[in-house]
Amino acid sequence: MAFSKGFRIYHKLDPPPFSLIVETRHKEECLMFESGAVAVLSSAEKEAIKGTYSKVLDAYGLLGVLRLNLGDTMLHYLVLVTGCMSVGKIQESEVFRVTSTEFISLRIDSSDEDRISEVRKVLNSGNFYFAWSASGISLDLSLNAHRSMQEQTTDNRFFWNQSLHLHLKHYGVNCDDW
Repeated sequence: MAFSKGFRIYHKLDPPPFSLIVETRHKEECLMFESGAVAVLSSAEKEAIKGTYSKVLDAYGLLGVLRLNLGDTMLHYLVLVTGCMSVGKIQESEVFRVTSTEFISLRIDSSDEDRISEVRKVLNSGNFYFAWSASGISLDLSLNAHRSMQEQTTDNRFFWNQSLHLHLKHYGVNCDDW
């Protein structure tokens, strides 16, 4: 099963405000992160603004948004899978171990590397997995096969990146699509 870096991240530095867009080759739409908000842009909206953005990096997957509360300041980072290794196959889905991640600040000043270094170590430890299928319908690793036939809800005991989805869900983004 072919699996490649299907996400492309772009940023716009000038003119303000700082903004990021996330494209995936499996969708016409893209995500736009700007001024603390998240929006899903149509293909036409994306094409209208994409010329003002520069490519930052390619990634295998989008884990979500890490929110760090520093008292009077809230820091937001886009968390992306930049390295992974196939460890097997379950049904039609291939299972991958996360081996490296990249954190992209959602504000122009990204001098907070020391605040996220410990989180990066944990995510890059080789203890986190995700599933991918060429059909676009991946196995939810938090459910066993029997339960997945009966109900489509995720078992929160095994949904390790659930808190990374909260910022996206707050703005109405369907995380299953991304």
